[in-house]
Amino acid sequence: MPEQGKRLDGQPFEEFDFGDGNDYIIRYRSRVDAERQVPQDFDQAWYDDRKQRGAFGQVPEEESFLRKWLYFEQDEADDAEWGPVRLIGRGGYGIVGLWQKRNDQNQIVDELILKQSKYNEATTNVEATEADPATYPRQLTEAVIHRDINSQYPGVSPQLREYKFICDDRRGQTGRYRFYLEYCPYGSLYRLSRLYRCWDTYFPEVFIWHLFHSLAKACEALRDAPPYDSRAIKEEYLETVHLEDLFCLHLDWKPDNVLLGYPHGGEEYPSVLLNDYGLSLYSAYHDSEELRVWNPTETWWRGTRSHKPTEQAHFGSNWEIPPDGGWVRTHDAIRRPHDWYGAAQERETDNLGSGGDVIFDHALNIYGAGQTIFDLMTLRGSPKHLSQIRAKTLERYRRNGNHQISHVHTKTPGVYSSRLRHLIRRCLDPDPANRPSQLELMDQTRRGLRLAIKRAKRHGNYPPKVYYRGHEINDMPLGDAGFQPSRKEFRGLIEHAFTDPDEPMLKLPAAKYGGFPAGWSTANWKTLYSQRNPHDRWFNGLDNAAVAARAPQSPPPPSSNGSSHDSDDSSDDNDDNNNGGGGNLQGQGTKTAQPKPKKLQFAVRHGNLVIAPQPDRMDKDEDEDEHRVANGAFQKTEG
Repeated sequence: MPEQGKRLDGQPFEEFDFGDGNDYIIRYRSRVDAERQVPQDFDQAWYDDRKQRGAFGQVPEEESFLRKWLYFEQDEADDAEWGPVRLIGRGGYGIVGLWQKRNDQNQIVDELILKQSKYNEATTNVEATEADPATYPRQLTEAVIHRDINSQYPGVSPQLREYKFICDDRRGQTGRYRFYLEYCPYGSLYRLSRLYRCWDTYFPEVFIWHLFHSLAKACEALRDAPPYDSRAIKEEYLETVHLEDLFCLHLDWKPDNVLLGYPHGGEEYPSVLLNDYGLSLYSAYHDSEELRVWNPTETWWRGTRSHKPTEQAHFGSNWEIPPDGGWVRTHDAIRRPHDWYGAAQERETDNLGSGGDVIFDHALNIYGAGQTIFDLMTLRGSPKHLSQIRAKTLERYRRNGNHQISHVHTKTPGVYSSRLRHLIRRCLDPDPANRPSQLELMDQTRRGLRLAIKRAKRHGNYPPKVYYRGHEINDMPLGDAGFQPSRKEFRGLIEHAFTDPDEPMLKLPAAKYGGFPAGWSTANWKTLYSQRNPHDRWFNGLDNAAVAARAPQSPPPPSSNGSSHDSDDSSDDNDDNNNGGGGNLQGQGTKTAQPKPKKLQFAVRHGNLVIAPQPDRMDKDEDEDEHRVANGAFQKTEG
């Protein structure tokens, strides 16, 4: 069984080093834009199957990304042993794909994630994104901090195996930033939480404590001082504060940015890895004009709005409640009421000089870990749930005990212990000074995990089963949490562009979703099978007959109307050593003539789904995450 932090052969990853000078920069040559060809470089049967399943994306740009050379190995012959498997995701951060390395016997010997984003001299703000543009051009702060965390706290974040910048100066200065990362086969906490919500089941408390303690360890890594030679430390800090006073602010805590990797040695549950340092920076709690340029001026706007801590979300707010103990700015100098923008401008101006009312510290990370676990506990449909239920008036704020919420509630009462709920509420305290210290968070999560394990063993249920591998959740019984079914669950978990087509098709519980048309269970732009992909060889050179004899039989081709398959899943369907496990992916199927889609509107009446004559509004308050791309109107062919 593979382990987190190790290659598939069991050897630890080599520690990555940026090297001397600009060794990470690859100067332009024709090979960087060359696409690998079929059938010269890729096996024809394999390639056709990948396209039909949707592994290479919906648009030519995505397919082109996967067909380019990886540029991970120094030797071109070694680099040619790597082949693309599928698209993992795409968004404002760039584009992400999975690659595997196979030997002459078609055995997978290595795997990694390639994350690529674009650089353009005219539009990229290098001062905000790069560590030291003058000395180390095109070296992102994100890469430096990620490498620092890996070197000091292995097992906290996915391993950054390599970082490169491909320079293209033929028509002005452009290029591509490239991260080569450890593969986390079980996707994100966000996706797993959506699956458990569909099955009306809360996570076992042991698993929640496992997550919480893992995130406390991540907070410990952020709180510790960076390496003395880190290139991400701003010059102003080096001249003003001691190294041990520095800490890292992650600034984008949310379930999407917590990945589930291979378990650590001997553990049942997956490793929990904090990812995406794209908004992170090193800072210190110091009230000087030189440092306030970075904290708070260059800090308060970073992050996802629904997951910002109170002192950051209300930076410049015109609330009459000061949730962070800061100054209240409801009116300007001549007593005219402030709007949000005016209050923000005034607060930002006040904080440029010394004596301002807010400096962000490690309490931001404590809050981020707490809200991430809050989302996993409550399983609410909207990422904005906390901001929707928090106190909006001073009276309510005081009634909650000077807190934004009164308690941490779950829809089904009594699911989790008071110890767990109380600790999460403390992490979400609007006053940073009232949140647990780093030492207390480590101690409380360690103790909570130990007690939860004792209770589970006492009841003969250890370790409680968590369905996180592939689509094994198809075998989990429907629970009794009673969450409302939503059209967005079909779009996000089945139709969504980043759903893994190599996994057996996800089958949402019929007792809950049986009222939806059958056609909604199959994306109409790619093929979803009830079995794993048998065409797992990506290169030519093997004996075709021998490979065909080893491979499982192909499933029958999908019907042209896009209806779902009814084949039963076998236990072998969750083999994570094939073409990747859980996680997300974008794809494109072969284009076939489709009947004109007919819009179907549904409503919930007496617990059942029925066709409604007016637009359906049953999930109107389940907002999309701000970092996801809306898919437009939801249309499906009638089942």
